[in-house]
Amino acid sequence: MNQQFFHIASVNVVHEYSGEGLFNGLSFSPTTEAKLLAQNLNIVFKPFSGGLHILSAAPDLLQGEEAKLCFDVFNSNPLFFNFTDFGGSFRPDLRVFYFSIDPERSDRGNLHQGDFVSLSDGLEVLQKHGIRDLQSRLNGGEIKLYDEDHQGVSIIEFNRFFSGESSVFMVEGQEGRKTYYKPSSKMGKTPFGLLTLECSELFNSFKQSEVPVQYTIRFKSQKTIWRYVLSDDIYEKFNRLSIIDTQNQDFLFHESEFQIQGDRKVRSFESQTALPFLENVSPKFQLVEKVNGGEDLKVVIKQLPKASPEVLNRKAPNDDTIVSQIFI
Repeated sequence: MNQQFFHIASVNVVHEYSGEGLFNGLSFSPTTEAKLLAQNLNIVFKPFSGGLHILSAAPDLLQGEEAKLCFDVFNSNPLFFNFTDFGGSFRPDLRVFYFSIDPERSDRGNLHQGDFVSLSDGLEVLQKHGIRDLQSRLNGGEIKLYDEDHQGVSIIEFNRFFSGESSVFMVEGQEGRKTYYKPSSKMGKTPFGLLTLECSELFNSFKQSEVPVQYTIRFKSQKTIWRYVLSDDIYEKFNRLSIIDTQNQDFLFHESEFQIQGDRKVRSFESQTALPFLENVSPKFQLVEKVNGGEDLKVVIKQLPKASPEVLNRKAPNDDTIVSQIFI
């Protein structure tokens, strides 16, 4: 006899870069504990392109269950950090993102603090030398340790707590309480993020509506100044070149000089405002020359290529403005 499963929740990944649909760039891998918990509670995980479905054969088993379903989140797009805006520089080798349910959020469906994933959702990764330092400070009474559920971790429990599986924990000292992430000793690659879903919260939300609860991880697209560099000698015969936006006359480019190949200087055009990376949208920019005393425009390049997230540059050594250079 086939067992009936109820679709109780979904985790959906959305990114401005890929447009209105779901973003197929993250994967969710349940931890060993999550697999055992799912087996005991008759839960099944169904990954799909753009997220994760959670099914239950007996949703009532989740009622009052304090345990959490934990997943390691991995990024599969090599350019992800180039076309994503986290509100600042993010080092994936030093920090991981932490996604979780919080009923106190204004948008309860978001698995992060703000409208988009940002640096504030990141946890510092603590490596072996940092763990040794913690043990010394805990022995000396300088700090207190707490697990993810805010339960104290004693010096006697220290080795057990920090061995084996990955863990999220808090350190409380004179400067307050800070949350960290410790990778699993068996894990070869630090994950992009962590996802924790409280079983009792899944049950409560599902029972309130009797439809699958929709959770979202939402990313913002990186914006850059677009700089078109006229590197080909053919453009030297034109005297009054400019770039226009055929769809928006108010969007402007300004001309500047750009140095390439040692002392060689060529013309370039920079957008006055930053533009977001959008996978399926191409602005209608044209390279034109003013003719007849500037009264008319002659099209030189009908459709200029759009910026690529493959290479990002700083505008200047002392300027953190990000520039996408497009050589034509």
